[in-house]
Amino acid sequence: MSSSPIPSSPPPSTPVTSQNQPSKRTRANSNASDSELAGSRHKRCQTDPLVRTGKHVARTIYIKFHALSVLQHGVELLAKHDAGEIDELPSGHSDKQWRIFSDIMKLIPDAKRKLTAETGDEYLTRLASALDEGIAAGRSDDTNGLKKAIADWVSSSEGRIPRSSKSGRGFHNIVTARLLAPPRHNVHDSATLRKLRDEIIRPSANEYPPFLYKDFTVDPDNLIDGLFESELLLKAAKHILIGPSSADSLETSTRSTRLGNAALNNMHEVTLPFMAYVCAQ
Repeated sequence: MSSSPIPSSPPPSTPVTSQNQPSKRTRANSNASDSELAGSRHKRCQTDPLVRTGKHVARTIYIKFHALSVLQHGVELLAKHDAGEIDELPSGHSDKQWRIFSDIMKLIPDAKRKLTAETGDEYLTRLASALDEGIAAGRSDDTNGLKKAIADWVSSSEGRIPRSSKSGRGFHNIVTARLLAPPRHNVHDSATLRKLRDEIIRPSANEYPPFLYKDFTVDPDNLIDGLFESELLLKAAKHILIGPSSADSLETSTRSTRLGNAALNNMHEVTLPFMAYVCAQ
């Protein structure tokens, strides 16, 4: 009697584990520092130091400028000075582009030598591109991160503001309206709030918003008292320079294993442009 062929058994199924499942792509956390934005692949793909410098320049020197024009202007003045065509380099007060150029050179000590070398044109193009990328990315990172953080900081029983969108803020929301409107405007009056929202009423340039002041309290007879002492400004500054986790802490440093943006850029004091940058966020 002939035996029937034995059917081959199916191959054992491979158990589904977290290791062989396709991993989901995660978005970079806009609340993180520039170092943290590299995510878990930080060791393999670090942020370009020149791009990081561009972010720092936007935050602490000048919020927006054309990097290529500034670098070309600076290199041209250096060449004229070396050739004896001009006796001295301009001051930062008389030449804004030179001031920005000089501040960038302080942040990148070897940049001046590379820009004036034989291959300077190639380095100039690369540096300008990296700075422009950093300037745009820095503003975007900070806006996205603070957009959510500020919603948590100022929302109260009086009202809440959306974390994921900037719409519905300003004079469209009583919570943010009371931080923006000068004391002479009663935002709790619906007619006044509507006029502010529709720009029928416009605060003058010399009326500073309460969010700049300690305890959000403005003394109309002494506008300097408490100015720039707002806890909200301090939280925003720490959020950008040290890290999100430090914003609610009284400490001036963080225990995080990653460096904050101030440490990454060797920043030891707050600059006036940075104060303006935080206020504009």
